[in-house]
Amino acid sequence: MRLPFSRSRAAAPEAAVENPTPAEITRRRARRAAPYAAVGIAALLMGSGMGGSSAQGTIGTLDREKTSLTETVEDLETRLQAAEQKLEEERARSIALRQEFEGAAEAVAAETAAQVSSQTARIAELEAESAQRASRVAELESTRIAAAVPAAPAAPAAPAAPRSNTTVFKNCTAARAAGAAPVYRGDPGYGSHLDRDGDGVGCE
Repeated sequence: MRLPFSRSRAAAPEAAVENPTPAEITRRRARRAAPYAAVGIAALLMGSGMGGSSAQGTIGTLDREKTSLTETVEDLETRLQAAEQKLEEERARSIALRQEFEGAAEAVAAETAAQVSSQTARIAELEAESAQRASRVAELESTRIAAAVPAAPAAPAAPAAPRSNTTVFKNCTAARAAGAAPVYRGDPGYGSHLDRDGDGVGCE
């Protein structure tokens, strides 16, 4: 009689194991994890006791590194701000230089255009003067050529009737009356009696 009862009591836990409830599963996991948790807590307590000074040193080192990094970041931010300010200044200077260059270029272009216009007008004026001078030169050349052409020779005058060499004035009164005085030796009407001093000139 006891054997079946014993079997029934032993079979109940097995049936419970085959179909556990969620609460039973949670309790089993807690029972299994409890020893490990205890070991971990003990190790943590032991570690905290043994390495307290080392942890404090590590924390100090980290604090110093943090402070150094903070100072480095602040320095970099300051440099960045200075660089940005310098960049803005250079940008403003570049804009001012570009505006100044553009203004100077416009002024030079305007001055060059004015000079070109003035030179063009001067060239036109010189061309007009050159044309006038060329016309004047042509006129003078025509006048010179006309003056260089020889005039037609005039008709020769009729030769005077030669006097007869046989006619000799009787005296100077006759020579003067004939309009021949003075009478030169070799001329018609000359005679030695008219030339008293014998110099070849009679009726002086």
